[in-house]
Amino acid sequence: MRKVYATVLAGALALAACTKQDDTERERVASSDSTTTLTCLAGSEVSDVAPMLEALRKEAGVTIRLVSAGTLASVEILEASPTQYDCGWFSHNKYLMLNPQVKGLIKASERIMVSPVAIGVKAAKAKQLGWTTDNTTWADIAKAARDGRFRFAMTSPASSNTGMSALIGVTAALAGADAAITTDTIRKVELSGFGKGQVLFSDSSGWLTTAFQKSLADPAGPEGMINYESELLKLNTQQQAGLTLIYPKEGIVTADYPLMLFNEGKRASFDKAVAFLRKDETQAWLMANTYRRPVSATVQPDAAMFGTHMLVEVPFPGNAVVLDELITSYLDKQRRPGHVYFVLDTSGSMGGNGGIGQLRTALQNLAGSDASLTGRYSRFRLREKVTVIEFAGKVKQETTYDMGATMQSMSAGLNALGSAAEVMNADGGTAIFSAVARAVALAEENSRAEPGYIQSIVVMTDGLSNEGMSAREFERFYRSRSDDAKRVRIFGVLFGGGASREQIQSLADVSGGAVFDGSASLSAVFKKIRGYQ
Repeated sequence: MRKVYATVLAGALALAACTKQDDTERERVASSDSTTTLTCLAGSEVSDVAPMLEALRKEAGVTIRLVSAGTLASVEILEASPTQYDCGWFSHNKYLMLNPQVKGLIKASERIMVSPVAIGVKAAKAKQLGWTTDNTTWADIAKAARDGRFRFAMTSPASSNTGMSALIGVTAALAGADAAITTDTIRKVELSGFGKGQVLFSDSSGWLTTAFQKSLADPAGPEGMINYESELLKLNTQQQAGLTLIYPKEGIVTADYPLMLFNEGKRASFDKAVAFLRKDETQAWLMANTYRRPVSATVQPDAAMFGTHMLVEVPFPGNAVVLDELITSYLDKQRRPGHVYFVLDTSGSMGGNGGIGQLRTALQNLAGSDASLTGRYSRFRLREKVTVIEFAGKVKQETTYDMGATMQSMSAGLNALGSAAEVMNADGGTAIFSAVARAVALAEENSRAEPGYIQSIVVMTDGLSNEGMSAREFERFYRSRSDDAKRVRIFGVLFGGGASREQIQSLADVSGGAVFDGSASLSAVFKKIRGYQ
């Protein structure tokens, strides 16, 4: 089987190489017959099929142009622009089908490949806990997390399918066999302590895998990761991570990557794409290169790769209201709360480029002004703490808003933050490194004072640091900090053409964070970053 995969891979890559064109030529070919181009709203993880999409274009004359979006965000996109996309390609369509308007857009849906959501656990930790691949339960995992014996990485259930699927799995397990998830069941999972074990967050499975891989040597880092089986197999194969894969006995949610047709006028191209993607040679290539299982009945899953485990499928909730209650419960009551430090550039240039207005709006949206689905999930939550550090040529002021544990305290905290954002003004120079150093020092101090909190920093700027601490001075400062401080991830947001990506990237790289471009919309980027906190 390995020889067959290698042959298929070589052929696909040779085909992709032979058909490689520059961007201008690709655009010309795509525009020559718009009926053969499928603009496809897709999950970011689907990008790994790109070499095979080149072969699709060459062999079948169909171009699939992928536009990435998160699971929940895609619902809003399709509601707002129902005719913008010809097709959709996500890990599954179960969540989309809960929305009547989006469900009505789906003219056809065909499964392409399969990957169950599983748990990869460091081998030594699995042995210590007595966990084996097929004899571990969600209840075992929840109990170990509650007791502080298991720390894990997982995407946010509010923005990514893997986190949502894991939460559904553990909740369904506590509901009992064949029982529907109800309000009472949600209370059970709150008490189970499952969410207390999550120490690494992300809004995408790909970034989570990279961050987890980098933390493997950290004794205080996550001891396991909940992700697609394909991501866990990649880590074991490509990075020799040595993870024990756990398939909880009560059941899991499986991603089946359906290609969905939205535009009836593109059905002929859609059918050609499906036929190509489901033929045996393509299915074998997908299995060998994306580590996902085939859906073709004539291509056998590689037992050496996947094993021969009995996979029990957990039913996806059929009620959007119940799923909303489950996600809200996780954010407000189950997971570890966060202490977030927003280091915000309010220098003079922010007033001249419209940045201060966008900044006010972005903070007010996180304080509850955004009533959209993604807005409701990304706002600041119960138990969370938010420290806003405004800076220009120096730190102007810093204020901490404690959301507290009740709806009344959270409402007061959100209102106070929203009011403060309204009166932010732009003036002065730019001292990025001094402001971030202050946030690092605060996070280091609070890591000890708030042991149950996840500390993270967001720095937003439209300029080049030209006052205060230099990059080299910050580097010396950072190296002198404790391990607690160095585990605090720094996420950078660039606004406008004057911001230095090099300076902000250095902060993200040293801390294991990431950099985002907020030039189009600070509010959208701030909401995205919430999935990492």
